[in-house]
Amino acid sequence: MNVLRRGPAPPCLGKERLVCRGCPGWEAMRAAVALGGPWEGAMIHCSCTGLVAKGPERTPQP
Repeated sequence: MNVLRRGPAPPCLGKERLVCRGCPGWEAMRAAVALGGPWEGAMIHCSCTGLVAKGPERTPQP
């Protein structure tokens, strides 16, 4: 996965320990954009931190 825009640490790691949809949802999206996943090569965004990443895309075989 390529990070296109970094974001700050998520709120759950801060002093207030706020809970967001975060990690379980992010892990599911990360798996979905992986090679062979239903969202292969898609761009994903974390609304809590602003992080933007893009999954890898399959390269065509000659």
